[in-house]
Amino acid sequence: MRRALLSLVVLLITLGTSSCLLVEPPSGHMSPPIAVDDFCTRFAQTTCDGFDACCDDPAIRARGDRTACVQTIQTHCTSGTISISTAIHDPRTGYDPFVAGAVIGTMQDYIARCDPSIMVWSGRRDGFDSLLQGTVANGNQCLNGNPLTEYPALLSCDDFSQACILSSLTSGNCNARHTETQGCVLDFDCADGLYCGGPVLATTCQPRLADGAACGSADGAQHHSWCRSSFCFAGRCEAPNRTDVYCGGGAL
Repeated sequence: MRRALLSLVVLLITLGTSSCLLVEPPSGHMSPPIAVDDFCTRFAQTTCDGFDACCDDPAIRARGDRTACVQTIQTHCTSGTISISTAIHDPRTGYDPFVAGAVIGTMQDYIARCDPSIMVWSGRRDGFDSLLQGTVANGNQCLNGNPLTEYPALLSCDDFSQACILSSLTSGNCNARHTETQGCVLDFDCADGLYCGGPVLATTCQPRLADGAACGSADGAQHHSWCRSSFCFAGRCEAPNRTDVYCGGGAL
């Protein structure tokens, strides 16, 4: 089960890659407000619903276990310095229980259709990441400290077309996203169609990669944000399909 779902979870925990600001239609699934301490549980349950309803690979389905699935997704949601849980519990990111309920409702809509474009929605600032409404206005300081230990500050701008752009190693303000070749820390820092890549300590905004391009790294990570398709499978960019997204074959 861990193999079957990790590619989707990794994308969500990465917390966004784009700001194309497409408007999602109202969810057909009504989800009540979600308290911050309950979000990882609801997220895990909904993600595992996707496996149960949409994985069409009999061999992978045969290895599925609902309890193990929920436990695995919850662990990914809550573990590590950079995690969904870290971001939503920090007051700077502006977690909104009502928006979080709507986000889960939208996930349920995609799952009801077994729609693989959930990967694209998951990587949009106005998609999954809209549960972080932000608290810092245009031009104001969003970072005052080490960005590695103050990661949530990088997700604190309340204008989805902006990012916390660093002006020094320890300071940043909410400003327009950078264009190609400009410096960046997160994919959020780059304009639509770009991702943050390159050598460590010298990352810049670069054009996202076409299908077939390499998007895996030496540590085994699949970098969905590098791809125009918003989906990296088995180390290569490709268009998302139902089996790869909801069964996750090759995610590990």
